[in-house]
Amino acid sequence: MTVKLLNPVVLINGLIFPQVLGSAVYYPHKFLSQHCEFHLLNLPAWATQKERLTLLAELFQKLELKECHVIGHSQGGLDGRWLLESPEYRKKILTLTSINSPFRGTPVLRYFPWLKQNWSHFYELQETSWKSQEHTPHFCVNSFMHSTDDLKHLPLFRLVGHRLAKYVGRNDGFLSLESMRLGEEILLSDADHLASIGWPLNLGAHLLGAKHPHYFFDAILKQLKEWEAKR
Repeated sequence: MTVKLLNPVVLINGLIFPQVLGSAVYYPHKFLSQHCEFHLLNLPAWATQKERLTLLAELFQKLELKECHVIGHSQGGLDGRWLLESPEYRKKILTLTSINSPFRGTPVLRYFPWLKQNWSHFYELQETSWKSQEHTPHFCVNSFMHSTDDLKHLPLFRLVGHRLAKYVGRNDGFLSLESMRLGEEILLSDADHLASIGWPLNLGAHLLGAKHPHYFFDAILKQLKEWEAKR
C-alpha cells in the first residue's frame, strides 16, 4: 500500500529548467504514481533574479495552499530561501528541500560574461555574503546523513570539472525548515545536476558510480513522509 504525502508539494525549477530540457524533469510520473499533489511553478529560463522572485510570488499566491512542502532545484533552492524571508509565505511552508543549490555561490558565471550582468552580480553576492553561508559550513551534517547509509557513500561528481569543483567546495544538499531551526545541514555532494531531477543519467556520472535518478526522488519522498509522520 502506497502511503501518500498528506500535504502538496510545490516544485521550483532551476535557472534553465524545464523549458530547455522538456517535461521529463522533476518526476511528474513519480509524483502521480505516489498519488501526491504537486505543482511545478515553471519559472522562465534565464530570467533575472528580480523577474524570478516577482513571478514566484505571483504563482505561489495563486496556488492558495494552506500548507505545503517546497522543493527547489539549483537556483530554485535559493528562491525557496527567499520565500522563507516573507512571514506570509513562511507560515505555509512545512519543509524546504534544496537539490544541488549553490548556497556558497559558483564561479561558473565568471567564465560566461555575456550572460545577464544581474546574474554575475547576484552570484558574487552569494559567494561573499555571510548570511548565505551561515547554514552551509563544511563540517555540518544532519541526522538524516547518519541514518541513511547510501547517502554517505555517494561518489563525487560535478559537471563544472575538478578544478572548479575544488574551488567551489561542498555546497549541494537538502535543507529542511526543521534542520534550519537546529542549525544543521544535510549535504549531498555527488549528485549529477540533471539526473537528480529526473533527466537521464549521463555517461560520465554513470561511470563514476552516480545513483539512478529515481534514487534521489525516493530519498526526498522518504524524508518528507517521515517528517509528516513525526509531526
